[in-house]
Amino acid sequence: MSILDLPSGGRRYLKIAQGLADQITAGEYLAGDRLPPERELSVKLAVSRTIVREALLALEIMRFVEIRVGSGVFVLPEALRDHNRGELFNDEDVGPWEVLEARRVVEGKAAYFAALNADDDILGQLEAEIDKMQASVDDIPRFDRADKAFHALIARASGNSLFESYL
Repeated sequence: MSILDLPSGGRRYLKIAQGLADQITAGEYLAGDRLPPERELSVKLAVSRTIVREALLALEIMRFVEIRVGSGVFVLPEALRDHNRGELFNDEDVGPWEVLEARRVVEGKAAYFAALNADDDILGQLEAEIDKMQASVDDIPRFDRADKAFHALIARASGNSLFESYL
């Protein structure tokens, strides 16, 4: 099925994201491959660059791609991907910008409470995860594991179990 053959209705960027995710899953784009530029995708799909940009952002949220400013959009290894795409594709009232905005608010509050509550043990663990991230900037899977552990520590230090389940 072509991206252009997706059913009508709903948000167009979600259809584009779904189609690109399906192409990545089918092996049309392999881990490490660079996707065509926004401009080329928008012409090929007959949609605006804004729609393509939102679709790529949705794919980044699901960890199918990594957007590297100035370099392009690169396919991530399958092990990093969030294959539970249903929530994103079925909730047509929430766009990728809203997801990122919500994450920024939640992460900021979690960090605030963590700063108030963190003990020396947690601070040491956070520092260790920062060191791991700095040492692995060119190794995406290693960096992502350290980043995830870092955010989990912040959530735990916040003392709020909802933050722990969200971050």
